[in-house]
Amino acid sequence: MKLKTPVCSGFIVLAGLSVAAGLAYFNRWQLAVFSFVPALAILFGVILMGVVFLFRRRTQAQPAARPHSLNTILLLISLFCVLQGAFFPLAQTFRNGEVQRAQAWLESLIPQLEDYKRQHAHYPENITPLLSTDVTLPPLLQLSGTLPVTYDNRNFYQRHPTSYSFQFYVPDGFIGFEYSYCCGAAGMWTVTD
Repeated sequence: MKLKTPVCSGFIVLAGLSVAAGLAYFNRWQLAVFSFVPALAILFGVILMGVVFLFRRRTQAQPAARPHSLNTILLLISLFCVLQGAFFPLAQTFRNGEVQRAQAWLESLIPQLEDYKRQHAHYPENITPLLSTDVTLPPLLQLSGTLPVTYDNRNFYQRHPTSYSFQFYVPDGFIGFEYSYCCGAAGMWTVTD
């Protein structure tokens, strides 16, 4: 039983989006590294189009063999384009969601830090007294590594003489971004690379 072209196209789009979503989720911290993938996709697409052109010229003498092979190549090109078109925005969405979760979780500590200061006249040396034993840190605050710089997001709290700050690093392949919250209850977030 032959599948009709719209059904095949639907499967191709779903397969491309599924693969793109999986790659985007697992590579959300490496967007800079994987941002060159669309350029490679264009190169690969040009090569495939060259193959299609050569195949078309070669099979003009054999018209019966052409449609099935040409359709297969065009479907592969479509799958590749869908995958490339969806990967980067999906990965960026996943990463931005993780950053927002980490920021919201850290901001939820501010009232506890202010209460601690009211009771003890200073901010805590480390955050441990404020955390319950069953607390689960957001995934971004559990990351540590050495590329492109050495970082450990588990050390996200810093006490200063009259205030405190939070910071965490988002590894992004060659660059990376540091998110910093300074200083105290009226602080704000800044991003540096």
